Amino acid sequence: MMIPANRAHPDKIFSSKRIQSQMGSITGSLLYLHAITGCDATSAVYRKGKKGPFKKLQQDTLLCRKMQVFNDPQASADDITAAGEAFLFVLYGGKPDGSLDKQRYSTYTRTIAKQPVHAQFDLATLPPTSAAGRQHSYRAFHQVQ
Repeated sequence: MMIPANRAHPDKIFSSKRIQSQMGSITGSLLYLHAITGCDATSAVYRKGKKGPFKKLQQDTLLCRKMQVFNDPQASADDITAAGEAFLFVLYGGKPDGSLDKQRYSTYTRTIAKQPVHAQFDLATLPPTSAAGRQHSYRAFHQVQ
């Protein structure tokens, strides 16, 4: 991999094998991470970016192993749904065994309780519903394949 030079810095060449060995177990989840956080064919998760999800996946090796489902072309729809929902749940601050719908409701009630009555609320900041998370996971799976 090469980063071209600019006026201040010369060309930099990186070994992709070295980068892969330094990243460890997360390398098998990079395509999924790229697809689920938004790419040319999959919409992005609102206000989550790429760095935050990458760090969450780096910190949680169990979650990283669950994401290997997206590399399996024979994975069932239920496995894809469960793995995708677990990742989205963790991304929005929950534990991987929770429900997106419950997380969405608790986030909504917590946020509304803190705001004055006249304040506007942006629904896009809530976690997706389970149905939306399932469809997003299917799109990410299709993109990885």
